[in-house]
Amino acid sequence: MTIIRLPSARSALARSAVARSARARSARAVWLALLGLAFLWGCATARLADDERLYVGGSVRVDAEDEPIRDRRALERSLEGELLPRPNTTILGLRPPLWVYSVTGASDADGVARWFQDRFGEPPVLFDDSIPEQTVPALEDWLVNRGFFDSEVDFDVRQTQTTASVVYRVLARPAWTVSGIAFPDGDDPLVAAIRESAVESLVQPDVPYDLATLRSERERIDVWVRERGFFAFSPTYVVFDAELDAEQLSVALTVAVEAPSAARARYRIESIAIYADYASDRPLPDRPVSRPADGVEYFEEFSRFNPVHIVNAIVFAPGDVYDRRAHTRTIARLNAMGAFRFVNVRYRSDAERETLRAEVLLTPLAPRTVQGEISAVQRLDGFAGPAARVEWIDRNLARGGERLDVGVGTGLETRITAGSFAFEALEFDFTSALEIPRSVGPLSAIGLVDRYGTRDRLPTTTIRAGARRQLRFGRGVRDEAYLTLAYAWPGRVSQVFEPMAVTAVRRRAHGDPDPDDELLVEAAWRARTATTSRPATLSGGLTVGAELVAGAPFAVIDTDVRGTLDLFEGSLLAYRLRTGAGRTVGRDASLPDTRLFTVGGSTGLRGFTPGSFGPGARPPVESGDAAGELRIEGSVEYRYAIVGWFYGALFADVGNTWMLSGSDRLPSVPAAVERIPAELAVSVGTGVRVDPGVIVLRLDVGIPVRKPWRAPADRWVIDEWDFTDPDWRRENVIVHLSVGYPF
Repeated sequence: MTIIRLPSARSALARSAVARSARARSARAVWLALLGLAFLWGCATARLADDERLYVGGSVRVDAEDEPIRDRRALERSLEGELLPRPNTTILGLRPPLWVYSVTGASDADGVARWFQDRFGEPPVLFDDSIPEQTVPALEDWLVNRGFFDSEVDFDVRQTQTTASVVYRVLARPAWTVSGIAFPDGDDPLVAAIRESAVESLVQPDVPYDLATLRSERERIDVWVRERGFFAFSPTYVVFDAELDAEQLSVALTVAVEAPSAARARYRIESIAIYADYASDRPLPDRPVSRPADGVEYFEEFSRFNPVHIVNAIVFAPGDVYDRRAHTRTIARLNAMGAFRFVNVRYRSDAERETLRAEVLLTPLAPRTVQGEISAVQRLDGFAGPAARVEWIDRNLARGGERLDVGVGTGLETRITAGSFAFEALEFDFTSALEIPRSVGPLSAIGLVDRYGTRDRLPTTTIRAGARRQLRFGRGVRDEAYLTLAYAWPGRVSQVFEPMAVTAVRRRAHGDPDPDDELLVEAAWRARTATTSRPATLSGGLTVGAELVAGAPFAVIDTDVRGTLDLFEGSLLAYRLRTGAGRTVGRDASLPDTRLFTVGGSTGLRGFTPGSFGPGARPPVESGDAAGELRIEGSVEYRYAIVGWFYGALFADVGNTWMLSGSDRLPSVPAAVERIPAELAVSVGTGVRVDPGVIVLRLDVGIPVRKPWRAPADRWVIDEWDFTDPDWRRENVIVHLSVGYPF
């Protein structure tokens, strides 16, 4: 039997009454919102006089006379970007800054109201007849500078009782193009140098005429000739003669040089004067204290530096043809010594002899300083907390710009990403570093490397030594000491070579009398390069060494690729891929613990705490020591502007570690190719960044999407998300408060 239960009349009436009440509340809310909007608009315009109107902006409409204009809408947007003045800021059709200005007393505000007005308000932008009268010639100039030679601009003013706007009408004809560019003939050295530069000309045939391109071409020619000895040249000496073809709507350009005789001369460096303690409020000394090289004079009132090191940092010498590149490289290399507050090179020219006297002006920094700091730090392993440090710095230890840093520090640490703010470790450290701005030691002694190099920055030799003790509350003690020697060569492809690195580590677990010791002897090489067309960097390294306690040699290789892609205004896509692999040689033993790879944390898989799972499908561990011999970790992050200093991000991370030795190692290549994707962890999340330009504060929230330690059919966990469950949030919502971008 089928029973149909009909609602009672009372329940139907009750539901009808509830619906009417809801509709009434909605109607009241709409009316209140409309009244609020009307109030804001009225407050914003109530203070206008009868003959005043608020300028609400302008628009541009481009019409073609005969042939259609290519990319007409883009041309209209470009012209609208030139319109001045800018109207008051609008949000959803309202003008909150104008309202703030009005309610705080307009021009009569003072005190707190004045501060609030200056911070958040805007005075009204009033319409005036001079606005279109000044804008029309500005738009005409803009069009002419981009090849629209015969265009006409007119305007209409549209007014209401309280507002005014302007519509600019542009009658545009097709843009003229450049048919070609010719460089001057002649045997004059300057003319010949300019003619040689034609292969790199920015002006190309069959492209629209653009005055900005011609200005850039003048600057390019100026750079070219000044790199070839023409010290007195100026871009204003380059003139473009134009021949117009009205039928083809084209411009034929010819480069002409209108330069005085002094600018046509190729200058040589006659002498160099080095002032090692220059001060702008003191006259330059007359008598040099030494002549470290032919044609080089060295002036110094107080003996601080060995002049040989300064001379070798200068890349030009007496007798050389002046080259602007050598000038800029010399300044960069002297700055890289780190011993000078001010570095400059100026020249005194002799037009008759076509020679230059180069004056190298150096103002030294204070040779020794003591500095201290109290900070909040975060390490890549997920630990963070307050820290204090004191350092003693000597910037000129051996009179050659050698920098010695000696410091002691302490810090309290906690894993803020684990949801607990209880301190987990107390750390003490001692560090020392000697950085020498040149290559010293066996590599330069046997002539394998140039001691001072020839690049934009000096090579450096760095010796580091230090020790650290970490007291992990309730877990034990970790002691570490190290000594390293490193050579660095900066440049487009920067390289670092460590021929020696010795690291001793002792771990003593809580309650365990037997320590776990490691003694590593290693050599490493790292390289880094960057692209300029699309911002990206590629870095990689190779480390070989041996763990002497266990007698196991090993090798480790790692790579890091990162970059950004511009999407549209105010947003970009950032990406990063990190890989690494290491193995012992000659025996089936794992890498030393300090050379294993981990994933997770604020710069990796942000839905997991550092070292909390892996390798492979191993279940999570609370110690944070989970690591492997093979790492694959990647991230994609969409970054966008919110308002002011605030930026947002949406990200996805993927990765894991695996073993290459032991019973749990990856199998042969075909099986590994199938196993690795199946054991990848995945997390997603969102973040907010505050970037005032000095420091970046970052708050990221990551959530696991895939957990590789679960059964293969149960690893995706999106359907288990439950933000209302506090236990689920405590286990899965990982918060990272960090400094700087993740990559």
